[in-house]
Amino acid sequence: MTIKQRIIFIISLLIGFLMAAIVAGLVIMKQNNQSFHQIYLDRIIPLKDLKIIADEYAVNIVDTNHKLRNENLTFEQASGNIQQAQQVIEETWNKYMATTLTER
Repeated sequence: MTIKQRIIFIISLLIGFLMAAIVAGLVIMKQNNQSFHQIYLDRIIPLKDLKIIADEYAVNIVDTNHKLRNENLTFEQASGNIQQAQQVIEETWNKYMATTLTER
């Protein structure tokens, strides 16, 4: 084997390792992207549901009770607001619980 052949062999071998590393890196990047996308769908998006629940409780239940206490609302109006808030909270909570949750 001549020196020229050895150099070509070594360069070909290095290019082969480089190509294998690139392919492995792309595969790993694709897997990581899918994992992060799943985390985004199961953890970040449902935070909006928790915000809706918190807002419904704060605005439609607590504020309604304060308005009722201050006699700015009638009992029927307050009852309607609270029932509506409870319905929205229940629907949103069920939607949140339908996501993939961990034990923690």
